[in-house]
Amino acid sequence: MIEDAAGRLFLKLEQDDAADVIERLRETRADALGRAYLLRLDLIIERLGEKWEVKRELVFNHLKTAFERKFQEPDWCIRINDDCFLAVILTLGEYKGALSAAELWYTSAHFFVGDVSGAPPPLYEAIAFDVRMLRVIPIDLSKYFDRAEARPFRQDAAPIAGSDEAVRRPASTVGIMRSIGGSGAGLDGGVMRTGSTGFDAPNSGGSQPASAPGVAPRPGVARPLEGTGSVSSISMASPIERSVGPSEAGVMRVLQRQASQVPVLTVGSRQLRVACSLQPLFEMRKLALIGHRFEPIVTEAGTGFPVDAKALAHLDWSDREQIDIANVEQGLKLLQMRSADQRKMVMFVPAAFSTFASAKARGRLAPVVAQAAQEMGLKVLFEIRHLNGVPAGRVSEVASLLRPYCMTTMGHAPAEPRAIAALKGCGLSGVSVDFDGARRDDTALTTYLTALAAAGRQATGAFMIQGLDNLHQMAVSRLANASHATIKASALIASRQ
Repeated sequence: MIEDAAGRLFLKLEQDDAADVIERLRETRADALGRAYLLRLDLIIERLGEKWEVKRELVFNHLKTAFERKFQEPDWCIRINDDCFLAVILTLGEYKGALSAAELWYTSAHFFVGDVSGAPPPLYEAIAFDVRMLRVIPIDLSKYFDRAEARPFRQDAAPIAGSDEAVRRPASTVGIMRSIGGSGAGLDGGVMRTGSTGFDAPNSGGSQPASAPGVAPRPGVARPLEGTGSVSSISMASPIERSVGPSEAGVMRVLQRQASQVPVLTVGSRQLRVACSLQPLFEMRKLALIGHRFEPIVTEAGTGFPVDAKALAHLDWSDREQIDIANVEQGLKLLQMRSADQRKMVMFVPAAFSTFASAKARGRLAPVVAQAAQEMGLKVLFEIRHLNGVPAGRVSEVASLLRPYCMTTMGHAPAEPRAIAALKGCGLSGVSVDFDGARRDDTALTTYLTALAAAGRQATGAFMIQGLDNLHQMAVSRLANASHATIKASALIASRQ
């Protein structure tokens, strides 16, 4: 664990699926609800001594089996590094969940090393802080309750009066995007080929320019997105914003290298926290994973309550623009954390029509995405959202303005055949629809998706259903003739456990 100068603890995730664990915490809002509990196994490791190397897998299997015997979905658990275990208990209150996590540790420790009743449980509240970083807060069960005012202080909540956090320096207002580090991966002969993605790009025979207008290739560094005005601003609250003295420099340098902030957007009188989840994107004919979609996760900063797509659609254009840019920032950062094999071929970038239609916003967003894609060897698909009431000619115009920066563009529509049909003749290569999450049997789901897929293919040539809950729904989507689908990152983690 890493401790900053204010005494706050952070845990860096060393495992390969660290980004997926963080995404699942954010998707389920487990950390915002105080239902994610981290168990440290130091005492067990110490008492086992040399036997730990032999019994490590047995200990983790015992923890997982004991957890799954008591809890079912949506509760989940996963091994963290080689000395911790994360238990997410959404079906109980905070205090009961903490008690259950402590009981899990006591029973497992007693099984492997004998009586540990005199030791306090090494229990922590876990909060997603960055793509490979958890903030952890020790839990004292004698003082931990379901009341909000009695919880350990969280970064997105009001400080408890009299605490060290209450007197910290207010977060400063900064620009939306800092310079984004690239991977240095190049293109194959300067051309991005589209043959295996399943999308038919209408612009230039299915190829993306190696260098889009306004993009000056520079190995390893992408252009920064500048601030977008004073109507709304991104504020970052983190331990690395405060001034540090010489005695703090060592710890803070570590945090500066390893941690960055999740943007908090001020919209009127509300503060919204913007994160990104990389949803795996599949081409359905071959059931092949071809890339990832940048799915924005917007929540109330103080409560953690989600802001749904309908509420986002009613925001002012300038506010939606900043949410789109913050989502791209997080998405590019997540992709750059992954290896070339994990990135696959495509990045699917959604943004509102008003964002793409604004020359100023488009100039800040599209070139950065194009250059980052060039450095990582990826193809770009732009998804134009919030098209209700927009004339077809205007949609076609904006799509043509985006083509120099991408392989192709898709339009988003509500899950209604009539709304999907309205996108015909708009210069789009496909239509995307959000999965509504309703419970249906296989027959009803097939009927529902078949009607939407038929309308989408007739209007634009391709149909994507996005945000599926599990792999079974994806298989049904393939039978319904969907050309592409995205699935929640949490579904893939659940399938591997």
